Amino acid sequence: MLRARLSAAGVALEQDVAPDLPEVVADEAQLELALLNLVTNAIDAMPDGGTLTVSGAATAKGVRIQVRDTGTGIAPEVLARVFDPWVTTKPAGRGNGLGLSITQEVVTRLGGTITVISTPGQGATFTIDLPAADVPVQVS
Repeated sequence: MLRARLSAAGVALEQDVAPDLPEVVADEAQLELALLNLVTNAIDAMPDGGTLTVSGAATAKGVRIQVRDTGTGIAPEVLARVFDPWVTTKPAGRGNGLGLSITQEVVTRLGGTITVISTPGQGATFTIDLPAADVPVQVS
């Protein structure tokens, strides 16, 4: 879906998705929206190109999806608030600061969690953990 944008931005896509992942209960369109937000942010964080790695692996309780970029990273003062609505580091007109907030809401509704680690200048890794379809979902 974003291959043309990745190519235009000089971003190489690496995929590492394990075969036979457990099924998860999810609205496909909503999960796609969450991943699209993460990939779009990753592309924007690599203005001089880089590598975007999307991986999927089975865990003891479900599936782990990671979206990792080699971009500019997230400053510590922003990292603590990155999932809050209206938080953005993009210039005016390039983002409204709702993408990560919406992504977190989608993942939480699916019974999952999303976390991020980042070092300024070294990129960011967003990790989504979703329960397998046969694991009871406890939404708080």
